[in-house]
Amino acid sequence: MLIKEYRIPLPLTVEEYRVAQLYMIAKKSREESHGQGSGVEIMVNEPYTEGPGGAGQFTHKIYHVGSHLPGI
Repeated sequence: MLIKEYRIPLPLTVEEYRVAQLYMIAKKSREESHGQGSGVEIMVNEPYTEGPGGAGQFTHKIYHVGSHLPGI
């Protein structure tokens, strides 16, 4: 079996990508939060080191969907 590996160089490092990803998620959450009864409430946002997959970021969010759902 022949295995080929291709690498696509990115204009940023992995750490810069993670920061940019967190920024864009926060920006999109802020844009979607309009009107009363809608938005994202962030309860906990902290890093962890002893997880099942190693280190990471734990975020507990509550989504208020208010005006995004049709009335019944």
